Amino acid sequence: MGTNRRAMMTPCRLTGIATGPPHMGIRHLSNDARAPRQPKHTIMDLELGNQRVLITGGSRGIGLACAAGFLREGARVAIVSRSAENLAKACAKLAEGQGEFAKDVVAVSADLTNIAEAARAVEEAVAGLGGIDILVTSAGAAKRRPPDELTPQLWQEAMTAKYFSYINVIDPVVKRMAQ
Repeated sequence: MGTNRRAMMTPCRLTGIATGPPHMGIRHLSNDARAPRQPKHTIMDLELGNQRVLITGGSRGIGLACAAGFLREGARVAIVSRSAENLAKACAKLAEGQGEFAKDVVAVSADLTNIAEAARAVEEAVAGLGGIDILVTSAGAAKRRPPDELTPQLWQEAMTAKYFSYINVIDPVVKRMAQ
C-alpha cells in the first residue's frame, strides 16, 4: 500500500508537507499550514483515448477499478474473468460510468491458468477491440495459508494462479505487439 500512496502524493507548495487525496485521511494544508483547504482536482490527459486495453481479473477489485479508469480516459477496454456472472455484473457497472466506450466493454470468460484458454481470451479481446495496446494483469489469487500448512503442491498451485496465469497472457500479447 505504501507504493500506491507514494504514487498519489504530491509535495505541498510552501510547507513541504506531503499531501494526498482526502479519502486517504491526509489533510491538505494552506500556505500558512494552519487552515485546511479544499484540494484542487485537475484532469490530466493521459493520452489514452482510443487505446485498446486488455485487463485480466477485470470483473472485480483492482481490475474493475482499472477498467473504469481507462474508460474515463477514453480507452477501449476488454476484461477477462473466469466467472461469466461476474463479467455480466462488471459490464453493467461499467456501462453506468463515464467514457465514450463504457457501454462497449468486451467481456471474455476464461481460466487463464490454462494456456489454450488464455490464448483464446487474447484472440477474443483482439477481435473485439481490433488489437491490444496495453495489458494490465490483475487476475489470480493464491489461497492464503499458515506456513505450517504449506506443501510443494500448494506452492505450485499458487505459482500457477498468480504467476503462470500472467505468463499465459503476456506471451501471446507481447508476440502480437512485436508484429
